[in-house]
Amino acid sequence: MASSNLDVTQTVAEWVANRPDVYHVFEKYRIDPCRDGDKTVIQACRDGEIEPQQLVEDLMRAAQPAHCEIGSDWDNASIGELCGHIEAVHHLHLRRELPLLSVLLQKVVEMYRDAHPELDELKRSFGRFRAGLERHLLTETTVLLPALRALEDDCTPRNSSSEYLAQLINRLEDDHAIVDEELGQMRQLTHGYKAPPHTCSAYAAMLDSLWELEWHLHKSIYEENDILFPRALRHQAALLHK
Repeated sequence: MASSNLDVTQTVAEWVANRPDVYHVFEKYRIDPCRDGDKTVIQACRDGEIEPQQLVEDLMRAAQPAHCEIGSDWDNASIGELCGHIEAVHHLHLRRELPLLSVLLQKVVEMYRDAHPELDELKRSFGRFRAGLERHLLTETTVLLPALRALEDDCTPRNSSSEYLAQLINRLEDDHAIVDEELGQMRQLTHGYKAPPHTCSAYAAMLDSLWELEWHLHKSIYEENDILFPRALRHQAALLHK
């Protein structure tokens, strides 16, 4: 949703429907997209004694197209550039979104578990998914990316096994496969991220966030499995045959 289309006379529900990222902005200002969904943004500001300009600025920032990287050519980027991109875009996004999505999912479960008991299984699936993904991110941040930067700088410790990097990458690729399986489970439990009838904007925002999470992770996994990892292994092989 472009900023030129942001309109304070639209309802809170319309804003959330057009761009689910703004859901968390409304929560920050204690505007409940379910309870206050029929209010216009300006009315919600009056009722909550909120400064409209500050809210609109936050909404506009949240409504910008996500992860826009026009002109980026990762197929020809250096290992260091790829590492920086993964940390600055993918890792940052996941660290920000996973806690927010956990809170939103808990809210939806509490509201709708009686009518939709599959939500309890969705919560368990997301919990496994988040725990495994956060361990994976920690390994990448503290082990993989420093090793790849050292490799590119040709300062890998002399006593480092030439098989270590391949083994580490294989382990991380296995993690990617598990992440993909868990995403498939959550997609199945939500019937392809489709909101059931008679549910509020919080339910729709949760599903949109799950969909965006899946899209983002597939992009991240592709960039690592198909670009970064093969390039690092080729670079290592070239160094070993100098």
